[in-house]
Amino acid sequence: MKILPRIFSLTLLSLALTNCSVSPEKIKSSIVIISNKSGHGTGFFVPGKPGVCSVLTAAHVLKGK
Repeated sequence: MKILPRIFSLTLLSLALTNCSVSPEKIKSSIVIISNKSGHGTGFFVPGKPGVCSVLTAAHVLKGK
């Protein structure tokens, strides 16, 4: 998967730009890849209702192209 190195690189870049104190390993473990018939995209876990895993992603990732 060629997208994983890009995701990791962008994560490290965003950490450098924001001076974030969260480790890259912790952020990388919360990123997910969403695949469907028309392609793929990324999202990440966000706090939600107890007992429910909530993933934030762009609408076009779910709808496809």
